[in-house]
Amino acid sequence: MATEIELALGEHTVKWSKTGYDDLIAKINVTDTGVSCVSVDVPGGACGSTTPPGVVVSDFTVTGYLKKVTGVTIRDYIDSAGWNNLTNDHLLALYYKFVGLDPAAESTRSKIPESKRPSAFPSTITNDYLLGIYYYFIGYKDLGNKKTGCNY
Repeated sequence: MATEIELALGEHTVKWSKTGYDDLIAKINVTDTGVSCVSVDVPGGACGSTTPPGVVVSDFTVTGYLKKVTGVTIRDYIDSAGWNNLTNDHLLALYYKFVGLDPAAESTRSKIPESKRPSAFPSTITNDYLLGIYYYFIGYKDLGNKKTGCNY
């Protein structure tokens, strides 16, 4: 499915989202002569790759290759408690995991009451997911939905 958008000259962040797939986030640069891929900002992502997660650019056409979700998704993580029942520990544990502090992440996750504790961390954690969890935590459902791609 192709989507056409018009972008001003300069660097832009592009995000592809589809249910059942990890989000794909890339930085592209638009010039008068074409578009180039600057970076793919997800683990394992690469510019010029048709292997998911990858981004390929040809003239003014940018194609994203999304990776199928494996394991726990951000929605699974949120659904463990419900968007309006997430605790500070949900946010803190996810943040620790995001920055690579796995022992602190697991210790904090274990402090979440068992009835609300996620079974595991999402296979993909992004800045947007962290912001989304924060927005849910403070009661801003619509902003949380926008950042996580969920629809509560």
